[in-house]
Amino acid sequence: MKEDLAIAKNNILSLYDENTNLKKELGLDANADRMDEGGGGGEAGQGKKSETYSEVEELRIQLENEKKQRQETEKELNLQVRSSPSSEK
Repeated sequence: MKEDLAIAKNNILSLYDENTNLKKELGLDANADRMDEGGGGGEAGQGKKSETYSEVEELRIQLENEKKQRQETEKELNLQVRSSPSSEK
């Protein structure tokens, strides 16, 4: 049981780190859920902007999936922690 808790905790920590790294890659503040509105390169980079936009959208979807997985893992950990004291006695 304790091993399961340790594994779940490690999963949460690794997902949290990965989530933070993805936010950094997207240019998001790690403590907020909004994107920076950085300056642009003018009209010359329109093709590159649309390519970057699609990459950002893909990463945003991946980030949402990671958030959902992290929440599910946290719920599982909480359930295991709650049931742990009763099963150890």
